[in-house]
Amino acid sequence: MIPGTTLISTVYQEGAGIHRWLDAVAAQTETPEEFIIADGGSTDDTVERIRSYAWPAGFPAPQVIVERCNIAGGRNLA
Repeated sequence: MIPGTTLISTVYQEGAGIHRWLDAVAAQTETPEEFIIADGGSTDDTVERIRSYAWPAGFPAPQVIVERCNIAGGRNLA
């Protein structure tokens, strides 16, 4: 873990491919202390897939914020 670091990402309507991205994030050799994902109001299963993802031991499960917004707004929320 890298103390004091936060990984922030924005997503929207990514249900079909989100597991590939989550797998890549989870495979990193360095892990953040905190992980925040801002979803811009997806109407598909993006949020459900993120919340049900099986994170490896030692990797922080993300805090998921859902609010209709654009990419910049999502970053500001996170």
